[in-house]
Amino acid sequence: MREGWEVKKLGEVIKKTETVDPTKTPTKEFIYIDVSSVNNINFSIESTTVLRGKNAPSRARKLVKSHDVIFATVRPTLKRIAIIPEELNNQVCSTGYFVLRADNNIDYKLLYYFLQTDVFICEMEKIQRGASYPAVTDTDVKEQIIFFPKLFSQQKRIVEILDEAFAAIDKAKANVEKNLQNAKDLFESYLQNIFANKGEDWEEKPFGELCKLTRGHNPPKSKFLNYPKAGYVRFYQIRDGWADKYAVYVPDTPQLHKVNPDEILMVAYRHIGKAFRGVSGAFNVALCKISNKSRAIL
Repeated sequence: MREGWEVKKLGEVIKKTETVDPTKTPTKEFIYIDVSSVNNINFSIESTTVLRGKNAPSRARKLVKSHDVIFATVRPTLKRIAIIPEELNNQVCSTGYFVLRADNNIDYKLLYYFLQTDVFICEMEKIQRGASYPAVTDTDVKEQIIFFPKLFSQQKRIVEILDEAFAAIDKAKANVEKNLQNAKDLFESYLQNIFANKGEDWEEKPFGELCKLTRGHNPPKSKFLNYPKAGYVRFYQIRDGWADKYAVYVPDTPQLHKVNPDEILMVAYRHIGKAFRGVSGAFNVALCKISNKSRAIL
């Protein structure tokens, strides 16, 4: 242990938080932060929902304030960690989160960074309980040990160093993504050139002679889960062709339309023509599955 550092349980360095019942004010609007609202890669709140009290789901019960740190306690969402910004002060988050409100002895951003450590996440994964809905309890989180400097100035300095490091990582990521986009643009240019200048020995046939097209099926949204579960399958929607941030799982029923990695899913609504492949699961009606009638193509 470093000299001048504290050893505490998380429960000893956080304040008590509040619960609310939005249904008691049925016409009042509030912003709701669901478990899927937080990006588990860049630890930011990317999407929220504006609801009236009368439409509040039963899990919309935890009041959050600016600088609170929220941590999802359900597998596989344990890395959904975020700081509540000023614009979401006094709004509501899901009971799937544990809310940490730093006391006067610790910097809230130090708490935020601590929750991202392998030590903390691995411990949470180890103590999860529940066969169909594995989770940790608020008490489990409070019992975790944290080490931190007594002096607030030292805490601030650590936070500054970590902020700088993560800013550098974000910049590096942006450069990689830019290079990847340049490579995609080059590939698409080459691809267009090939099909715009077909060879003399090429054949022309209607698409329907070579491929079978199948539209998807939409199960009720009330059945959606944002974590995998026995008896459920991955459910693909338009957004899932380019990101896996908001994965959805649905009960595996005979009504579902399935796709395998050898088949292509093409967007058939709004962003018509965009396509992706290499996935397994079910897909919704906004997507069209393209299956080859001959194994010689696709």
